[in-house]
Amino acid sequence: MTAALEALHPAERRPDRGKTVLVTRQASLRTSDPDFETAWPLAQGLLKLIHGQPDTARLDALAEVWAALPQAQVIRERADRVVLVAPGADKGSALQTLRRRLGVSQARILAAGDGSADAAMGPQAGLLVRVGAHPALSAAHQTVPDPAALVQLLRFCRRTGAPPQPNALSCRA
Repeated sequence: MTAALEALHPAERRPDRGKTVLVTRQASLRTSDPDFETAWPLAQGLLKLIHGQPDTARLDALAEVWAALPQAQVIRERADRVVLVAPGADKGSALQTLRRRLGVSQARILAAGDGSADAAMGPQAGLLVRVGAHPALSAAHQTVPDPAALVQLLRFCRRTGAPPQPNALSCRA
């Protein structure tokens, strides 16, 4: 992960030039944090590095550099964002670990996502809801147009006490 961080130019780590988020086992550190420049090289147990900026050509180049790093997965989540994930640190692995720790069956898990990084949750969830139209989530059981529609669906299901029903904007009775 140190090599991945060093691939970012110092100017790219400034909040006005891009958004960088480091996710560690302890916390997240963002470019807007006052101590980002001094803390990022010391980040321990880095799980995920997210970098976003409007220069898509630069993001393509950065994704190439990151893809050459051993034991890391690069996800081009959106046109303006690239994500580097440490082995075993994807959302699917996290959901599986949490599900097992809590003793919840897969059938009772609802996962919702709006980008490529969320696709890894699909095999761990009884129901995967795609928010928006990202093609990486085309295998989702259900699609809602936006986050407001997801909230509306979940509120309705909570009131009725029924889980969301695949392939319909409704809940099972």
